[in-house]
Amino acid sequence: MPARAAHFADGSTLDTAVVIWATGYRPDHSWIQIPGVARDGQIAHQRGVTGVPGLYFLGLSWQHTRGSALLGFVGDDAAYLAGCIAARRGASDAASPGPVPSHRAEQR
Repeated sequence: MPARAAHFADGSTLDTAVVIWATGYRPDHSWIQIPGVARDGQIAHQRGVTGVPGLYFLGLSWQHTRGSALLGFVGDDAAYLAGCIAARRGASDAASPGPVPSHRAEQR
């Protein structure tokens, strides 16, 4: 899978395969300038999964249910997204010819 760069206001970049954006108290998506993702101040998604491979959102109001933006209930949406990310990673790992690095080894 090709690396994708996230660009920051200070001019720095970071190669990343997955982005999860968790909203704060007052969501403001005006800074998102990705075609097809932010429309009229709202995020275009299905249960937090956007049309951009590897770009996910969590904590949006009514992301899937009434409790999506509440700490006591956001876990259902988080679990769903984790499954989507794992499935996407599994699909890309299956297509990759080489070994997959262990995340545990990277964290040490």
